[in-house]
Amino acid sequence: MKPMRIRNIRKLVLIRHGQSLRNVFMRDFCFPDNKARESVGNMQDRLCSLTGRGENQARIAGLRLKKLFGVPAGIIHSGFTRAEHTANGILSAYNMQDRERIAFSENNLIRERNSGYLGNMTFEEVREYFPWSHDAWLFSDPFTHIPPGGESIADICEGRVRIFLDRLDGDFSGFTDPTVFVVSHGRTVQSIRYLLEGWNHNRMNYSLKNEIPPNCSATVYEFSGAGRPDLKYANRKFRR
Repeated sequence: MKPMRIRNIRKLVLIRHGQSLRNVFMRDFCFPDNKARESVGNMQDRLCSLTGRGENQARIAGLRLKKLFGVPAGIIHSGFTRAEHTANGILSAYNMQDRERIAFSENNLIRERNSGYLGNMTFEEVREYFPWSHDAWLFSDPFTHIPPGGESIADICEGRVRIFLDRLDGDFSGFTDPTVFVVSHGRTVQSIRYLLEGWNHNRMNYSLKNEIPPNCSATVYEFSGAGRPDLKYANRKFRR
């Protein structure tokens, strides 16, 4: 597959959200027990918030991103609470005058993967109601596996994330060499990389198993005048 080109952006910074409550208490695709679920709350995934550590990660990331890239033309988040709060933490590094120059927006196309019916279940509940799903999760092809009621990573890549990148190019056509921050989710970051770097199936599966972006890490691309992406670094964590 040929890498996608983006002609109207100079630098694209992909940021995974800070540590969330589900990052702390979930294991793989479900909760280990009811105590862990109660620690988070039985809620829609999009409403899950950051931990105190996640909020601090976002503020530190903002300070580092400001030092590295100055004032971006835009900050786009997925609309999930943990991504929105991370984007606001990054934005807090800038003064009011700088904030007025930043197009701050939400885009549902870069939302978290839909894990389907299993998202609020405990492991025992999964074994009772979907006894085959654990083995399917472990042994199916990671790129194309569809959890019950959910979506595959392949669907994300070739569907909404490809649409997002196509539209992103046009959204910043009136800017001069803009830098854009995109605050989303681990699998979304990997899906964007799949398209921008032209990965094949095996390369994506390797990334899904071995290159999960850490919370509040950054993956950075620079684009040539012809729109060719040049990966500068991936999954870089920021420290105080």
